Amino acid sequence: MNIIELKNVTKTYKDFSVKNVNFKLTSGKIYGFIGENGSGKSTTMKIMNGLIHPNEGNCLINGKPIAEFKSEEKEKISFTLDEICLPERITLSQGNKILSKIFLNWNKEKFNEYLNKFNLKQNKKIQDLSKGMKAKLNIAIALSHNANILILDEPMNGLDPVARDEFCDLLLEFVNENDDNLVFISSHIISDLEKICDEFIFISNGEVLLQEEKNILE
Repeated sequence: MNIIELKNVTKTYKDFSVKNVNFKLTSGKIYGFIGENGSGKSTTMKIMNGLIHPNEGNCLINGKPIAEFKSEEKEKISFTLDEICLPERITLSQGNKILSKIFLNWNKEKFNEYLNKFNLKQNKKIQDLSKGMKAKLNIAIALSHNANILILDEPMNGLDPVARDEFCDLLLEFVNENDDNLVFISSHIISDLEKICDEFIFISNGEVLLQEEKNILE
C-alpha cells in the first residue's frame, strides 16, 4: 500500500504562499484536489512530485521524504503539467524513442497502444497537435512508465466531453487493476471528478480547508 503524507508543508513566494498544508492519501483511491485559480493546487502538486522544495514541512511517500527519492523511485510517480516534456518539432514516434532513454521502465508498446486508443498518429509532430491532442499525449506518457502514483494537474483541459469520459474510465481502470495504485487529480470540471473520486481535498488561498469522503459530502 502506498501512502502519501504532507506534513506542515509551507512554500513562500513574494506574493503568495502555501501555508501549513496537511493531508494523507492512501492507495486504491482517486482523490480530487479542488480550489480556485491561484489557490495553491499546482504548487502543492509540484512539492508532492519533488519538483520544488517547501520552506517548511515535508512530503513523505511511504514514510520517506520525496527529496530523498532516487531516479528509479521517482519513476513510480507520474506527474502531468500543461506543457509536453518533449521538443515540439519531433514526431510522436521519435518521442517514444526519446522517452525510452529517459525512463528506466518505459513501455514502448503500451505507449503505442494509448496513441492508437486516442487516435494520435505516430508520424504527427508535437507542434501540429491541438490542445486536446496534447492533453491526450500527456496522459499516454503518464500511463506508460509503470507508475503507481498519478499526480495530475488539470489533465482534462482541452478534452471534449467524450474524451473526458474515456479518460475518467482509464483512471478507474488504473486504480482497480492494482491495490498500490493511487490518483491525485485537480480539475475545474467538478462534474467529472464527482464521477470518479473517492475523496475531495479543498484548498483556498494556500490553505487546505477540508478533506472528506465523497459520500459524506453528497
